[in-house]
Formats: sequence, C-alpha cells, structure tokens
Amino acid sequence: VLERPQGLSLLSRFGDDAADVLVKHKGLAEPVLEEFGAPAVKALGSIGPQGGRRLAMMAKGGDLASLGHTPELMEVIARHGDTAMDFIWRNKGALAVGTTLTAFLANPEPFLNGGVQLVGSVAENVAKPVVQESAHVLSSLLWTLLILLVGIPAGGVYLAVKHPHAAAELAKALIGRAGKARRP
Repeated sequence: VLERPQGLSLLSRFGDDAADVLVKHKGLAEPVLEEFGAPAVKALGSIGPQGGRRLAMMAKGGDLASLGHTPELMEVIARHGDTAMDFIWRNKGALAVGTTLTAFLANPEPFLNGGVQLVGSVAENVAKPVVQESAHVLSSLLWTLLILLVGIPAGGVYLAVKHPHAAAELAKALIGRAGKARRP
C-alpha cells in the first residue's frame, strides 16, 4: 500500500481503516475510495472479497452513481456487510426505482431478511402505471375508430332519410371538392 502513491494518499486521508481495506481488497479498493471517500472505507471494511469485487464493479460501471444516495447505500453495507452487498448486487435494477430505493434505505432489514419482495414494488411503481396508461390510450383509440366507422356513416344515413335535399347538396359539394383536389 505504501509503495503506490494513490494508496499512500488514501492512507493519509482516511487513516488505518483505509490501510486495512486497501490490503483486504487489493487493487479494487483504491478507485472506490477515491470516488466515495470515508463511507466506502466503512463499507469495504465490512464485506468480503466477493462483495468488494461487486462493489468495485458497480462503482466502475456507474451503477452506484445511477442509483444515487451512495453515502446512504455505503452506510447500509457498512452496517449489514455481505448480506446487504449481495442484496444490492442482485436487485440493482429494482433499486433504480426511486421509491424502492428510498424504502430500502429507510428500513433495509425487511428487505435483507426476505420479508419484502422487490418484484411487487417494481410492479407497483413501474409496470402498473405503464399498463394503465396504455389501456387509456387504447380505449381512446377504440372510441375514435368507433365514431369514425359507425358514427359518420350513421349520420349520413340519418341526413339522407330526414333531409334528402340537404344530403344531395352536401354530396354534390363533396364530389366537387374531391374533383378539384385531383386536378393538377
């Protein structure tokens, strides 16, 4: 650790705990500590090699930054260790939903103990509104088609039966316009 300038700099900024983390997660910890600072020291100190690799991959891939609330995530990892890191790794897509992440950060224990399933949260927060909006658009489209296919011809029949002279004049006017539109 002392031979590498970056390691020495991190050691001077974060102290002995950083030295332990840099040794424990050799080569992986430095970029994570550089980016996330003291909260990352505590998080990396509480997880094993697999968790350290996963945290480093999430940091490098931008997953941690895209989730947001990184200091809070690091705190949860520091408190719950590999269990929290494994959960975050497996559910990083579901945690991208803001309300799910907020609920997880507020009370991670039910999530980590299996008491709360993220599938339901994602379905409620993402899929359900999309399906509802799609159904609304489809309903509007069907009503528009119904009016065009049934309402307009029915109106024409009504006009022809009740007011034959007006219907004939309207037909002549429409045919005249159509003929003018076709001529160059």
